[in-house]
Amino acid sequence: MAKKAALVQLFGRIGLNVYNSSDGRALGSLTFFNGLKKT
Repeated sequence: MAKKAALVQLFGRIGLNVYNSSDGRALGSLTFFNGLKKT
C-alpha cells in the first residue's frame, strides 16, 4: 500500500504541474484531491 501511495503522490504531482502549465490551478487542485480520496 505504501508503494501505491507513493505512486499516487507522484502522479498527482505530475498532474498538478501539467495542469498548471496548461490552463489553471483549479483543475490541478481537483486532481490532487481526487488522488488523495482514492488512496
